[in-house]
Amino acid sequence: MSARSEHPDLPRLSAYPTWRRSRSITIPHIPLFERILYYMLAPDFVARVVFELGLGMNYYFLNQQKQWCIYLLFLCEYINQLRTIRRAHFRINFGMMAAFLLFVMLIHGILVGVTWNNKPGKIFTDSVPVLIMICNIIFLSRVPILDGINFQRVRKIVYIYGVVMLFCGIVAVKMGKPSIISLGGSMGNTISLSVILVTIAFAKRLNWTDIWVSTVLVLGSLPTFNRTSILVMAVSFCYLVLPRMIRSPLALYSAAVLIMVGASFTSVIIPDDSPLMRRIEGTINFDPNATTGAIGERQAEVEAIHEHLTQLGPYAHAFGAGAGGTYIVVFSQGQIPENYSHAHYGWALFKLRYGYVGYFYLVLFVMLLVYSMLRNFQKGSIEGVFVGLLALWGFVFVFTYMFQNQLTAGLQFADPPQTARRGRRRLFRRSVPDDVDTTAMGVRRGPRSRAVRT
Repeated sequence: MSARSEHPDLPRLSAYPTWRRSRSITIPHIPLFERILYYMLAPDFVARVVFELGLGMNYYFLNQQKQWCIYLLFLCEYINQLRTIRRAHFRINFGMMAAFLLFVMLIHGILVGVTWNNKPGKIFTDSVPVLIMICNIIFLSRVPILDGINFQRVRKIVYIYGVVMLFCGIVAVKMGKPSIISLGGSMGNTISLSVILVTIAFAKRLNWTDIWVSTVLVLGSLPTFNRTSILVMAVSFCYLVLPRMIRSPLALYSAAVLIMVGASFTSVIIPDDSPLMRRIEGTINFDPNATTGAIGERQAEVEAIHEHLTQLGPYAHAFGAGAGGTYIVVFSQGQIPENYSHAHYGWALFKLRYGYVGYFYLVLFVMLLVYSMLRNFQKGSIEGVFVGLLALWGFVFVFTYMFQNQLTAGLQFADPPQTARRGRRRLFRRSVPDDVDTTAMGVRRGPRSRAVRT
């Protein structure tokens, strides 16, 4: 007779050994906001390692393919999100206001584009980025969507991503392949630099790994920086990092010494023929009446868009050429791109798509960006400061490269929690007076002090 029949109260044992259970792999839950960041970095990583280093393809002709790879990853994510959207709860916040504005712009662009008989393929290509922004903003407005973000994990992945990108770029350039030493495209550069700034701003004490990896990533990609990267890095450093250094004389002195040493090696770090030096020289020698050079070509786009809308008639000036609207522009080197529907300046792109009505859309869009930046910086949490940095990038991109706001895919309008969660550090601490009722703000008050009877 078995022990089970003699003692029926004994628990039933599993048929598998217990050591197999202990070795099971637990897949961590990654929030949607964090997954979107990885979706944006993955195509740049694959393009650098496989196509540029492995196959020797020119990096300049891979931008469109990387963009569609990101959209394909988003499509898979949306299909996965449809399973839980019926049980989700959404918040009506300023992000939803941005989504509504983008929805109006989407319908406007499609209707006007169909009216002008634009090519269906171009209408679809110009409408997909706006639709992606709307979907991401709506999905990120679920409650709670930003809980569980592990910025330590994000920081490590960005460090690995940046080191591999720079290493593969150096190897590819040394082998004579048409690659570049950078942190990837504009989206990879934006995310990587924002993570580095947030890490420095929130670190209680920087370890040597953070110092060396951040220095290598910034200095390694510095020759390929553009004007937007320099401006955002300077503003973010003065707002996030410099106040902490002022409170620590040793840190301030060390930073001053590093800046002076780095300035003495400028000619070594930044060659004369690097893209950054060419951009700096073009900014110094800028002529408002010229249509040559990087800045002059942007002005050429503005003039070409005005001429194109004039040829279409007054209706086009009022409502634009719509989604899929193309125009002819001649660049400084005599290049005439085919089916060109892009413009760097925000007011030029909105004028092309939406006409004079686009100026009204642009003002509302910039107001939402500024509100998102100030609101999230004021929260002081890690998530808030990171989203505020993305909104700062978006604000500067309005004046340099408007399409980057669409590539950011709505992350600049995310709405993190009002206050930092328990155990999280806040960047800016503010004391709340005792006579202020903080229950409506969602702030957890500590134990009240007992009144002393007299």
